[in-house]
Amino acid sequence: MRRPGAVGVLGLALVASLAANLYLARRAPSPAAAPAPSAPSAAPRAEVPICREATPPRPAAAPDPTAPCEAQLATAVTALAEAEEELERIRSPRDLFERRTTEDPETEARVAAVLTGVFADAPDGVVHDLECRGDVCRLEIVQPAGLHWSQWSEALQSGPSRTQFARMMFTSGAPRQDPISGEALQVEQVHVRVADQRDATSRRLLETLVRTYNDSAEVAACKRDHPTPGWLALRIELAPAARTFQYQAGGDLPSRPGGRCLIAELERRIAELAPQVTPDLPGGVFHLRLEVP
Repeated sequence: MRRPGAVGVLGLALVASLAANLYLARRAPSPAAAPAPSAPSAAPRAEVPICREATPPRPAAAPDPTAPCEAQLATAVTALAEAEEELERIRSPRDLFERRTTEDPETEARVAAVLTGVFADAPDGVVHDLECRGDVCRLEIVQPAGLHWSQWSEALQSGPSRTQFARMMFTSGAPRQDPISGEALQVEQVHVRVADQRDATSRRLLETLVRTYNDSAEVAACKRDHPTPGWLALRIELAPAARTFQYQAGGDLPSRPGGRCLIAELERRIAELAPQVTPDLPGGVFHLRLEVP
């Protein structure tokens, strides 16, 4: 049989033990929290080049809409310059003279030297006045009304003076009266275009060929030895590119002995002068007609 006091002491001891355990449990440090499981580290990824769409090239600048017009304008300007040059070439000497205003003393002195020989044998009372503008000149001749202009015009159109002029234009001026004597005077005007040195050389060569051929004893012998009537038309051309003269023959004599004789003499004369023909000379043409007898 247990005693009541012993039971109480035992119960009290149990209560005290429980209380002590509870106190110690609260005071004891809580165990460190286990770290959260980390995700497994991923394997390193290889660098993958980034593919970007290629940048399209910058579009070319739009064509200049005025470019075709500028090209057409340049072509038109060139064509106009060529047309003006051609027009200048074919204008009459008088037209060119009237369009110009500036006198050219150098050209005037050159032409005056030529005219000295032309009027050396002119009849008394013939006077002339010269004015040059560039390469064109106006020659005004005043003479008594009874004289014929051929007394000086023939000298102007033949001989050495002729080679100095590329073109000539003859016109009659208004009649005049001598203010002192009251004598009637007639006026003639000649507008000339002065040839440059190459033009003069071409003309000299052509005229030399024609003159020496036409006046030669050999041509006279051909006509005498072959008196069959007929005619020979010759077109004689100075051909600088070929460095010679070329000719074309027509009429009713080329196929006859007399015509063949005349042509053979022309070819001989051409062979003599051809070495003087150079490529830088301007061309020229001369027409000649020979008649037999």
